[in-house]
Amino acid sequence: MRLLAELAEPSDLFTLDVTELEEGGWLYDETTVITGPDIDGGPNAGPPIIITEGRFDARVLQESIKLLKPHLMTYVRFLDYDTGNEGGAAAAVRMVKSFAAAGIANPVLALFDNDSAAREAVLGLSNSSLPHHFRIIHYPNLEIAGNYPTLGPQGSVDMDVNGLAGSIELYLGRDVLTRNDGSLLPVQWKGYMGRIKAYQGEVLDKSAAQRAFEQKLAVANKDLGALKSQDWSGILSIIDALMDALSNSWSRPGTHTER
Repeated sequence: MRLLAELAEPSDLFTLDVTELEEGGWLYDETTVITGPDIDGGPNAGPPIIITEGRFDARVLQESIKLLKPHLMTYVRFLDYDTGNEGGAAAAVRMVKSFAAAGIANPVLALFDNDSAAREAVLGLSNSSLPHHFRIIHYPNLEIAGNYPTLGPQGSVDMDVNGLAGSIELYLGRDVLTRNDGSLLPVQWKGYMGRIKAYQGEVLDKSAAQRAFEQKLAVANKDLGALKSQDWSGILSIIDALMDALSNSWSRPGTHTER
């Protein structure tokens, strides 16, 4: 009903047939429906809470939704890392478990990087019994990451880094990842994740990519016309995956993990 009201014109007439509610005994007078607090992520539980791996991830997605899809801002709430919450995939897993143990009524969606560290971290959730209104997803695969420059013991090699090095920086846009010489900021291989038998990769000079994104965001906020010349495809793919997960029914039991 709220969605219909959002789309309706001020002059539109909106009616609701409450015959079945009345006959079922759900009305204690002719105009008021009996309601109560939801304890399982139902429609009265409040906006979904989005848990990311850190402050920068949350800021990127919040500001991007505000810029690209502002009509969605009132429907999601990102975990506030300014209060000193710990960052990282392992910390996000602990946060999910804490929320579940505390009986948080809001729908909860944990949004993890598409890399080895995150894939190993969520293994700790596979044997946990999470409430049905909790969801675990990863950033989606990226086309640009399918053949991306990497640095490792074998030197410089182009390869598919989806699922291995997909931190938020890889989704900030080709314009952010491109260096002055026209090459892409490479992924550098780090430690070996024994439980999933894969190396963890990170974009080289992540701070430079983050600064470039902040400049890009400032330009777009000042002039929306700049969006036409900027690359937001990676961020939009995350937003689409996020909205798709939130639009699915919360009624299915257990952990729902997607890549």
